[in-house]
Amino acid sequence: MIKKNIKSKKGITLVTLSIAIIIMIIITSTLIFNISTGIKVKALNDMYHDIEKIKDKVDLYYSKYRSIPILKQKYENTGNIVSINPNDNDEYYVIDLEALENITLAYGKDYEKYKSNPSTILTDLYVINARSHTVYYIKGIQFDNQMYYTIPEESTKIELGEILKLEVIGEGREFANIQMHAVSKMTGIKSLTLMIDEQPYKTYEYDTNQREIKTEIEKIELAKEKRKCYFEIEDNEGNRKKSNEITLGIAISKLKAGDYIKYDTGNTEVGENGIIMCRVLYPENSEYGLQIISDKNVTDVTLGGDSWGTARNSYNNAIRNLNNVAEEYINEKYAYDARCVGSIPTVRNRIFVDKDRGTETTIVLPPAEWTSYTKPFEWLSDDTGCYDTDTNYTTDFEALGTTMRNTGQIYWLGSRQAGFGLSGTDLSYIAFRVRVVTANGELGIDNLGAVYYDGRVNYISRTYGFRPCILLKSNAIKVTQGDGKSPETAYLIGL
Repeated sequence: MIKKNIKSKKGITLVTLSIAIIIMIIITSTLIFNISTGIKVKALNDMYHDIEKIKDKVDLYYSKYRSIPILKQKYENTGNIVSINPNDNDEYYVIDLEALENITLAYGKDYEKYKSNPSTILTDLYVINARSHTVYYIKGIQFDNQMYYTIPEESTKIELGEILKLEVIGEGREFANIQMHAVSKMTGIKSLTLMIDEQPYKTYEYDTNQREIKTEIEKIELAKEKRKCYFEIEDNEGNRKKSNEITLGIAISKLKAGDYIKYDTGNTEVGENGIIMCRVLYPENSEYGLQIISDKNVTDVTLGGDSWGTARNSYNNAIRNLNNVAEEYINEKYAYDARCVGSIPTVRNRIFVDKDRGTETTIVLPPAEWTSYTKPFEWLSDDTGCYDTDTNYTTDFEALGTTMRNTGQIYWLGSRQAGFGLSGTDLSYIAFRVRVVTANGELGIDNLGAVYYDGRVNYISRTYGFRPCILLKSNAIKVTQGDGKSPETAYLIGL
């Protein structure tokens, strides 16, 4: 009996083996299906991610250049995509991927081939419609027995009725680029006339029944005076209609030193609701960029202190502290940086790179001029700890000239001066001063502290006016009104 039981437990039955094989087949099939589905999902998502990245880059490009980044030749192999968005016109172009800087895509590998040899056989490409700006992947991705060529969106047909739109699509230093867009679906367009300062500038005439016109870019020279622009169309029934009106201002590059210009500080507690009158200190084409300076003092600043230590620190940090006050007048819509007049005006990468700089060599007593000298009480060293003289003020002082320098007010300059003097009967001292412009426009100095040869020290506080210098965003702003000849006709700036 024992032998019989042992024999009956050998191996597995045929039925058991068959069941095991069936289970393994089911598991394997499920895994293969899931892997295949996962690959298809990834492929579709890769296309979606590509298109999202392309659309973001195209939007940025369009906002900057008012055109879409495309290769010039129309792409014709569009049978699979023409009915997806009803707002498309019949113009599809391969997207110029090189114009979309720093973009990495999963697809679009035929771009280089197409660029060197355009062919509709190439389909691993991303194209864009000229009107709707919809992005398509020509080769498409298949998923669940359906082909996908773009991100699915519900698109409603937009019917163009009547459009009369004049817009500035780019501005240079001397010229503005404008474009006219006119749509007259009902009566068509017979002629289109661009008007500048109420006078005909250019007329387009059409022999055929044109329903929509988008002109080539017109390059309009900017002048000192503002120029009013609009266009008129005459339809095929003889009716005349007028577009929106725009004003082209003077080119920033034409502002010259001394011109009056109003600047919005963004701080409503100064000037007239934040706006202060300024003068052009350095024109846009100077080595210092377009800098303006307040025409008068905008606030008062106190330097010095009620002890030798505080006065000395105020003297050493005077340039930086004055520049910190100037930075309160930076309106980021119009300006890159600000500084105190009399500091170093050098500009690099749109900031004042040396505005806080001055001589950083300290003065050690006694000077050679003193025949005797007593070290001040509690001094451990003959080093005053005060910086020596700098010449920061010279560039601004010359640029201001007499006219802009003389405001009838005293104001600080971002420059220090250390010098000797006599007090009483040959009582020699060395004083530590900050430079100022006097009320009659001359160069002056005022003491914040002094050390006498007999060991006494002196310290004081001084309060004078303040004039900030503003580095304007000359590439972003434009003049909208004024001629800059007087405070009453000062230039107004906008974006």
